[in-house]
Amino acid sequence: MANLSNIEGNIQFQICLNKIAEEKEAEYETWIYSELEIKSNVIKCSIGEHNNFMLNKYELDNLSNHLNKLLSNLKKRSEYSFEFSNYECDFEVKMCTVVVDEVIEVEVWINWANYTNGKDIGYDVGIRFIANMEELQLFVNSFNEEMNYLFSD
Repeated sequence: MANLSNIEGNIQFQICLNKIAEEKEAEYETWIYSELEIKSNVIKCSIGEHNNFMLNKYELDNLSNHLNKLLSNLKKRSEYSFEFSNYECDFEVKMCTVVVDEVIEVEVWINWANYTNGKDIGYDVGIRFIANMEELQLFVNSFNEEMNYLFSD
C-alpha cells in the first residue's frame, strides 16, 4: 500500500492495488481492483472493491509517470504539477511542487456518490495537505513496487 502523509503526520492518502480483475491485451482493458483512502483526525473516506472501484493499467501507468516526474522535478527544484482522475471519475488527485520549500501540495477528492454507493450524489469530499520530499519518495517507491508486483511476467 502506497501511503503519503503530511508534514505533521496527521493526514494520510493511501492507494492500494489489490488484484487484477480482468486482464486483456490492451492496457485500457486490464482492470485492477484498488483501494483509495484519505484520513485525518476529522475525516475518513475510502473507496475500494466493495464500491467496485477499479483502475485500469493505462491509468496506473499514467499516474505512475506523473508521480515519478513530480519527484524528479522536486529533487531538481523545478516546478511541476499534474491533475489525475480515472475514467469513472471516482476520485481526483492534484499535486504540485513548491520548490522554495522543497515540498509538494496535495489535493485528493473522492466522489461521494461512489463512497455511498449512489445514495448521496452531487459532490466530492476531499482534503488538501503539504508533504515533504522524503514522504513523496516513500509513496512513489511503494506505488511503483505494487505496479511491478502486479504486472511482472
